[in-house]
Amino acid sequence: MSFKNLKLRTKQRIGFAIVVFLMACTNIYVVRTMASIKSELTNVSSLWMPYAVAITDLYQNTSKLRSEQLQYCFSLEEKNKLAITELVPKIEESQDTYTNLTKQLESRNLYSEEEHKLYDVFEENWNSYMDITTYEILLPYSNKSLEAFRELAK
Repeated sequence: MSFKNLKLRTKQRIGFAIVVFLMACTNIYVVRTMASIKSELTNVSSLWMPYAVAITDLYQNTSKLRSEQLQYCFSLEEKNKLAITELVPKIEESQDTYTNLTKQLESRNLYSEEEHKLYDVFEENWNSYMDITTYEILLPYSNKSLEAFRELAK
């Protein structure tokens, strides 16, 4: 029996069945794609956004720290010294957050070697900067504000 010899109703049923089958296949594909999108959104919201916030906080707090230190060199006001002592723990907290998120990203192979190198350079510079900071806080009290400024300008 050929397709030509089938009744019109049978041909319509076959056509409708093909359309329903194609729609079911399309829906299955869409559901699977949506699941992978959901997975990516979870990665973005749970890892990448906090990661970006930690980097931004680190950048903002280190910039504020430099500003407060320069102001402190010239003014010797306690509010600047207090601001410096408040900013250092914030920076260390941002570093801890960044490190924890980095470990999670590394476990999922989402953390690049270049990022690792850049952060290592930052951390090395930060540690040497903190050594200078301790020294610099004491200089203005011995009337060496200009020397303290030069240390910070390095």
